[in-house]
Amino acid sequence: MAERWLRVVSTHGNPKGGTKPPSDEEILTITRHPERVEVLRKRLSSISCYMGKLNEYISRRANREEGLTGRFWEGRFKSTRLGDAAAILACMVYIDLNPVRAKMVERIQDSDYTSGQDRYVAELAKKRIKEYRRCRRAGEILTERQGVLLGAARKRAKRANWLVALSGEDSPVRGISSSTYLELADWTGRQVRKGKRGAIPGHILPILQDLDINTDRLVKTVEKYGSLFHRLVARAEEMTNAARAQGRQWFHGVRACRELYAVGVQAT
Repeated sequence: MAERWLRVVSTHGNPKGGTKPPSDEEILTITRHPERVEVLRKRLSSISCYMGKLNEYISRRANREEGLTGRFWEGRFKSTRLGDAAAILACMVYIDLNPVRAKMVERIQDSDYTSGQDRYVAELAKKRIKEYRRCRRAGEILTERQGVLLGAARKRAKRANWLVALSGEDSPVRGISSSTYLELADWTGRQVRKGKRGAIPGHILPILQDLDINTDRLVKTVEKYGSLFHRLVARAEEMTNAARAQGRQWFHGVRACRELYAVGVQAT
């Protein structure tokens, strides 16, 4: 725990990325005080503490690059609990399409600094690697240039390694491959840009139906996700129960959830 905390607040900055491991003396300075250990353990599990450290790092770096000082962020962060796979999926698409909704780019693959772009680059690289492998199995010898391109593709294929594999056991949206997710995000982005609703791809529709997502409402939800929900995104009944548990009559976003989780989705 002490080592993890020291890495979070470490001043052992490495220009090439990462931090140097803290010394035994620094670790001992913490572990010799049990009460200090308990305080730091709570901070490591606190979203507020995590966001504070992250925001501080980004603020200092941005101000240093711009030659500025003072406040960088407009306000405090907002934390919304995502109740199930449908809520997580809609939120993922919403975040990956931020640059598209802001009209900075037209396609998810052009959305810099998003996990969607990393998944796209990795998927494209994996397809090219398969093509090279097919050539080899056919007895073809790769040219020097093809060898270089293959090496570059192998590096790009690792671009999304830091992300949870969508089809893996730890994925909150199991059953949806990276390629299917990218198709869904791309389709949603095109609807956002056009400002009108089109027919969702037939092979993606059953996946959304399994999640009880109303495809007619999905695009609108993605467009306004940040303002529709504040505390929780889940089925209306779950939101009502959670609100009552906190002594409230309702949570903001109940109506939007009723529409998002509408049962009986049909293709258009």
